[in-house]
Amino acid sequence: FHMKRSYLLLISLVTCLFAPQAFAFTDLSSQNDETAIEYLEDEGIVEGYSDGTYRPDAAINRAELLKILVESRVSDVLNDEDCFTDVNDEWYAPYVCYAEEEGWVEGYSDGTFGPGKNINRAEAIAMMLKVYADEVELLDVEQIEEAVYLDVSNSDWYADYLYTGKVMGVLSG
Repeated sequence: FHMKRSYLLLISLVTCLFAPQAFAFTDLSSQNDETAIEYLEDEGIVEGYSDGTYRPDAAINRAELLKILVESRVSDVLNDEDCFTDVNDEWYAPYVCYAEEEGWVEGYSDGTFGPGKNINRAEAIAMMLKVYADEVELLDVEQIEEAVYLDVSNSDWYADYLYTGKVMGVLSG
């Protein structure tokens, strides 16, 4: 059950974060979206805004996604070390530093993490699969001849993550 729940959580996270339609806590447009978001809220992983909305159509940054992922795996995060030059005592510091300590995230070559940078799909799926690495086997894109996506080279750093996400059914074109 734990593996299935984690797999469903991963799918729910991808669906909630990258679904094309806009919806909110107060006016959810799809039963699947409503179920996924309410599950995450019930588990204390996400919160809505004070106006009663969730705003999944809004851009999400690296720190916000990482907080969701870390809280989906760990209930008590006590790490508050300065792990990157741009992560100090902000609300997200314990999550980022815990994830860095676990090997789930890496910073940029200049020693920063970029917590406020909007995250793209490649970064998001890579983070998700790293966080769930004990339950998800990363596939090797070099084992196939065709490109996973027309606009992605199989030699890109994120190609294995996109290939795995596509095979798992959590990513589409």
